[in-house]
Amino acid sequence: MLKRVVVTGIGVINSIAKNTSELKTALLQGHSGLKKNDRFNTAEYRNEYGFLISGMSEMLSTQPEIKKYKITSQYGIIAAKEALHLSKLSSCKMDAQRIGVCMGTTLVGVTDWIKYFEQEKKDISLFLSNQSNLSGDIAEYFNFKGNVSTISTACAASTNSIGYAYQLIKNGKSDYMIAGGSDPFTCFSLSGFNTMKVVATDTCRPFDSNRTGMMLGEGGAVVLLETVESAIQREAKIYAEIAGFATGNDAYHPTAQDPSGEGIFEMLQRCFKNSIINPDAIDYINAHGTGTKGNDSTELKALYKTFGEHLYKIPISSTKSQIGHTLGAAGANELVCCIVAMENNFLPPTINTRNTINIDHNVCQKLDFVLNKGRFVEKLKTILSTSYAFGGNTAAIIIKRYE
Repeated sequence: MLKRVVVTGIGVINSIAKNTSELKTALLQGHSGLKKNDRFNTAEYRNEYGFLISGMSEMLSTQPEIKKYKITSQYGIIAAKEALHLSKLSSCKMDAQRIGVCMGTTLVGVTDWIKYFEQEKKDISLFLSNQSNLSGDIAEYFNFKGNVSTISTACAASTNSIGYAYQLIKNGKSDYMIAGGSDPFTCFSLSGFNTMKVVATDTCRPFDSNRTGMMLGEGGAVVLLETVESAIQREAKIYAEIAGFATGNDAYHPTAQDPSGEGIFEMLQRCFKNSIINPDAIDYINAHGTGTKGNDSTELKALYKTFGEHLYKIPISSTKSQIGHTLGAAGANELVCCIVAMENNFLPPTINTRNTINIDHNVCQKLDFVLNKGRFVEKLKTILSTSYAFGGNTAAIIIKRYE
């Protein structure tokens, strides 16, 4: 018998928050995490800013045991510590072999490779600079011995990691899963996007007719998943229920989605088919919303195909306007934003956007992008969070209020 899966812990660190309490405040107030990039020379880039985390040295001074890990793992461990703390799971008797970790990432080890090739004397070991070490480091830190996996489907990685963890618990393969994503801000990733001319020349303005591109961010975000029976038995707080998940690929192009939106549409159809929620029950959509010319128009076409004119009634926003594009951690960051929004019956805003784009059927003139100022609603019950990525990767998660 398939099991119901719930979220009993959440954790986050990004450019606007070092925990979920700070995230709540930042989302409510429409804060931006954009800062001038002083980590490397930006003279040849389209933009000298990024959604950067500050104060890490101060955080690590109070958690010295985390210092030995690479920055990507540090973000993941910090987020996981908060999720475990809020879940109160550490106070329960647990079988370490039934607790797993599944994290999404794109850039684990990249900083070491950069340093390695810049040095004349090669004194950096690359042995532990592979992507699997993100989940492995978290498992080692907490002594979790269950299913430990790392997923790297580009910017859909952490949505897929949470979806995979959800499936493991739903099918009885694991009791608890730490799932999410983590990625740092690096010259490697910025250089790639800059070469493609998809980095914004000003700031991230999703769904704006004058948008010029994405802005990179960094951080980690984690959810703790378990069955509803387990959560009730140990009297855990239930933040949300995972109501549906799907992943797919549009098989169109290495660095672009099919502009018709057909691949995204097909994945969303499967997501609803696999869920306990109908499309007309969705109260809010957290869009992938990168602010690039291609993504935003393609995404809206897919959403219109999925929801039809009912889309006019669903608020849509992109939290990337506040925290930037955190690459492999994007889906997890945005899902945690959704959970915080649901808990507080609040719609996060799309900041910086002024003139919304227009696509087929003049649909965008009627859509509610929650522009520049978030707002409270009577009750948020169901949320769709979407992620799209290079290599044609697509993924989505539906969450619902547990009742």
